[in-house]
Amino acid sequence: MVNKSRPQFIGFTLQVAGLISVAQFKVAIRDQIYYPDMSLEEILVLRGWVKLETINFFLEQLPQLKHRKPKPLLKHCLIKAGLLTNQQIHTLVEVQKQTGIPFWSLAVRRGWIQQATIDFFINYFVENSTSQRNCARDKVKKVEKFSI
Repeated sequence: MVNKSRPQFIGFTLQVAGLISVAQFKVAIRDQIYYPDMSLEEILVLRGWVKLETINFFLEQLPQLKHRKPKPLLKHCLIKAGLLTNQQIHTLVEVQKQTGIPFWSLAVRRGWIQQATIDFFINYFVENSTSQRNCARDKVKKVEKFSI
């Protein structure tokens, strides 16, 4: 299970990443009163709100990846974090080849991941991400005009 000595900042980070809500975080904090031997991470996992794999990625790998050169590919991070499967990525890449729509936009449209989560990862890893994300969204809009 998760190490109980880890800082509780994970709750805030998961909220910013769109993986848990403020209400879920409050419930997990309240649960710690009733289950003092359980860490916040354990409660989030046991409630089924976040996978252990995701918690471990955010605590252990994410800080290291931020400073890595070259930056890791978004799809590899999403797989390592347990947010998308290899099969989902493969499907998205195939559809991307056919449509020209970025795979992350397709993942959001299919309901496989939240836009806030994609934004978090892009902001975390990609320099000047706002302009790159806006450029990608403009491309999506152009493709949609032709596909309607």
